Amino acid sequence: MNRKKMMSDGVEKETSRAPLNVAFYIRVSSDKQAKKTDGSLDTQRDRLTQHVDYRNDHPQDERPWKHTETLVEGEKDGVRHGKSAKNENRPAYQKLLELAEARLIDIVIVTKLDRISRNVQDFLNLAEKLISWDVKLVSLHESLDFTTPAGKLMATLVAALAQFEREMTSNRVSEKYDWRAEKGFPSGKPPSGYLSKDRSRTWVFDPPWSDHVRAMDALYLEHQSTDKIVVEFDKRGYRTKSGKRYTKPMIWQMLRSAAYAAKIGRKGETYSGNWPALRTLETHDKIQSIMDRNNLHRGRATRDHAEYIYLLQGVLRCGSCGRKMTPKAGTGRSGKPYPYYVCNGAEKSKGLDCGLKYVPATSLDNAVLDFLKELQLTPERLEAFARQSRESNSVTIKRLKSDLAKTHHQMGALAPRIASILDAIEGRDPAGNALLKARLAVLEAEQHDLKEAEKKLASELAAEESEVVSAADALESLTLFHDLVEHHARQPERIKSLLARFADYVVWHPTGKGAGRLDVGLFADAVALAKEVTYPATGASTGPRFAGESVEVDPTGIEPATSRMQIWRSPN
Repeated sequence: MNRKKMMSDGVEKETSRAPLNVAFYIRVSSDKQAKKTDGSLDTQRDRLTQHVDYRNDHPQDERPWKHTETLVEGEKDGVRHGKSAKNENRPAYQKLLELAEARLIDIVIVTKLDRISRNVQDFLNLAEKLISWDVKLVSLHESLDFTTPAGKLMATLVAALAQFEREMTSNRVSEKYDWRAEKGFPSGKPPSGYLSKDRSRTWVFDPPWSDHVRAMDALYLEHQSTDKIVVEFDKRGYRTKSGKRYTKPMIWQMLRSAAYAAKIGRKGETYSGNWPALRTLETHDKIQSIMDRNNLHRGRATRDHAEYIYLLQGVLRCGSCGRKMTPKAGTGRSGKPYPYYVCNGAEKSKGLDCGLKYVPATSLDNAVLDFLKELQLTPERLEAFARQSRESNSVTIKRLKSDLAKTHHQMGALAPRIASILDAIEGRDPAGNALLKARLAVLEAEQHDLKEAEKKLASELAAEESEVVSAADALESLTLFHDLVEHHARQPERIKSLLARFADYVVWHPTGKGAGRLDVGLFADAVALAKEVTYPATGASTGPRFAGESVEVDPTGIEPATSRMQIWRSPN
C-alpha cells in the first residue's frame, strides 16, 4: 500500500510514485497569430508536450510528470483569439490561479515568461502566490525551473523581492497621503456635492448635488432615519450624478463623511481641508452622535439574533431583480426574534427598486435541505462533482480568512480610540465626562460586536477547514447527504459548509402571498430532481410542500451563468 502524507490544507497526497500534475499555459497577443493553422499556439503546445516527455524519459524527480490541464488564453467554444498579458484580467490565467490554489496542479509550464506575464510586478506577485501554494513554475526559454535546487533558490529570492517591492510601494503611497493631509489637500475622488479643481488640489461645490447634501443633513436631524431620507429623496426626484436613486448605504456613507465639514482624518489625526464646507463642524458632530446612538440600539438587536446560522448566506438570490438576498434579523411584537432573508435591492432602496419583502430564513433553509436530500446523482458525474467541491471549498476558506483578517484590523484600529477616551476621562472634571462616556459606550459596543464576529468567523473557518476531504471522501459524501445532514443536525455551521459543496446558488421566486419557487443551481451538471416549493407564511415548522417533477430550462440571463451549473425548476 502506498504511504500517504497529510498536506497543510488537510488534503492527502500520495508520496511514492504518484505523478505530478502539470498545467500548460499558452497565449498569443493577436487574433492573427491565434487563428493561424499550425501557428504559435500549436507550436507552444508541442514544445511543452515534448518537454514533459523529456522529463519523464530523463527523470530528475522521484515522481513522473503527468499533463492534466491545457489553458489556452482567448480560446472559447473552439474559436481562438489573441489576448494581451499587460494585466491579470485573463480568464485562462485566473483559472490557472484557481487550480493552483486548490492544489489541483503541481507544476505550471510555459515556453517563455512573457507568455504568462509582461509586467515585472505581476510576475513577482504570481511567483509569490505559486510558492505559497507549493506549485512550481517552469519556463523553457529562460531555463527557469523552480523544481531544481537552483530554481528553489531563485524562487526564494523572487519571493523576497516581491515582499520588498510591495512594502516600498506601500510606504511611498502612505507618505504621499500624509503630506497631502498635512497641507490640507484632498485625496481621492471628491464625494457627491463637490468637484475637483486646480488638478485635484482643492474641491468646489457642485450644484444641485451639493444642495442634496444640505437637504440630507436637515432631514436626518429632523427624522433621525436614513430610511425616511431615501423615501423623501425619491419623492423629490433627487438622483445621483449617474441618474440612480439614492440608497441607504449611500446616505449612510455621506452622513458619516467628515469631508463635508472640510476635515481630513489620517492616522488618528484630524486636519483642516482647503475646500469650502457643506456642513458646519457642530452639525457634523450632532449627526455622528445620533448615528452612534442608533447603531448602539441596532447592535443590541443584532447580538440577540447572533445564534441563528443562515445556511443560504452568500448563495441566495432574488428572482425578481437578480440581486443577492442577505440575512436580516427581525423582532415580533412580543420581542421574539425572527431570522429573515431580504433582497439587497429592496433593502437599500426601501422597496423602490424591488418590491420583494422579507422571507422567513428557516423555511427557505429547510426547503433547500429537503431538496438536496432527494438528489439523484448519476455515477459518471461523481468524479467531476468532487473536483468542483474541492475548488468551492478553497474559495470559501479564502473568503473566511479575508473576512477574519479585516475583523482583526478593525479591532486593532478600535483599541487605541478606546484607550484615548479613557485617558481623556481620567484627566477631566467628572461633570464634563458625559459626552465622552456616551462615546465610550458606543465604541465598547462596537468592540463587543467585532469580538462576536471574530468568534463566529473563526468557528466557520474551523468547520470549513475540518471539512476539507479527499476526492474519495467527497464521492462518498454525495451518496450520503441525507445522513450527513442528520449527523450534523446540532452543528449548523457544518451543514452550511456542506451546502457550498452542492449548490452554486439558489434563486427565490415569489409567486404569491406566503408561496414561491426555489431554483437550485448545482455544480458539475449533476442530474437531479427538483420540486416546486411553498413555505408557510408564518414561518411555522410545518415544513415545505412539494409538487410536480422538474424539467431542464435555459439558465441564460440568471447570474452567475457558468458552464458548471444547471438550473432545474417546475414547469409553469
